[in-house]
Amino acid sequence: MQNCKSYTIINGDYVIFKGEISPLSNFYEKKFTDDDVQESRFFNDANTVYKILRSPKAISVKRLARQIRNYDDQTWINVRDKIMYEGLKLKFRDEELNNYLKKCYLNENKPKYFIENSGHHYWGCNIINVVSPINPRQMNGQNKLGNMLNALAKQMFGPR
Repeated sequence: MQNCKSYTIINGDYVIFKGEISPLSNFYEKKFTDDDVQESRFFNDANTVYKILRSPKAISVKRLARQIRNYDDQTWINVRDKIMYEGLKLKFRDEELNNYLKKCYLNENKPKYFIENSGHHYWGCNIINVVSPINPRQMNGQNKLGNMLNALAKQMFGPR
């Protein structure tokens, strides 16, 4: 399973996800609208905003975001978590995605813990064997996206 590029699996108390076929991932393609194309508008880059709004794939948006003019890493670091969380709230307003989040979170009527397993040191973590028992102390990475999904699911569906 760890060799797969995209998946969502439930392993004990954990929902482990990665890639474009996982509805939990930021690379999953499902249209929703945000009046702000946050990062590029934040740095007043109208040209990149235009390209992002017309981009057909999430991976293209990620590449375009790296081309933002006037980008300042420290400024972005100060606001990225808030902007990501607001984006997740918008994404999971969609009924289909909301139901999927709830189904994963409350699997077996017990809240699960979300782990984004792309290997990204900030947004995710790196679990080598996703089908073996999970030891949280052995996860490398901050799992910010997983933590935000945990907070959102708890806010939406309660701690149970």
